[in-house]
Amino acid sequence: MAICGPSGSGKSTLIRLINQLETLSSGEIFIHQRSTAGLRGRQLLALRTSIGFVFQQFNLYTHLTALDNVALAIIKMKLRQVELADKVQYFPHQLSGGASSSG
Repeated sequence: MAICGPSGSGKSTLIRLINQLETLSSGEIFIHQRSTAGLRGRQLLALRTSIGFVFQQFNLYTHLTALDNVALAIIKMKLRQVELADKVQYFPHQLSGGASSSG
C-alpha cells in the first residue's frame, strides 16, 4: 500500500501519527482492523518496522550508490542485532568462532 498526494496534503503527518511519533488530537487509526492507540513496546516496534517512509529531501550520502545508501541502515541494524557493531572492520579470521563483542 502507498500513500500518495500533493505537497502539504498530510502524508508525512499521517505516517508520523501511525508510528506514534506525533499524538492524535482526536479519532483513532486502525491497521488491519486493530487500533494503533494501545500499541507499546514490541507491538509498536513491529508496526514501525513494517512501515516504509520516503523522505522528500533524500539526504543521501553522495559518495555512496543508491543501493549502498539503502543498505547502510539495514546492515548497521543487523550488526547490532548480532552484537558485531564494534567488529565491522574485522576479518573472519580475527573473530572467535561464535563470540561476538566479547571475542
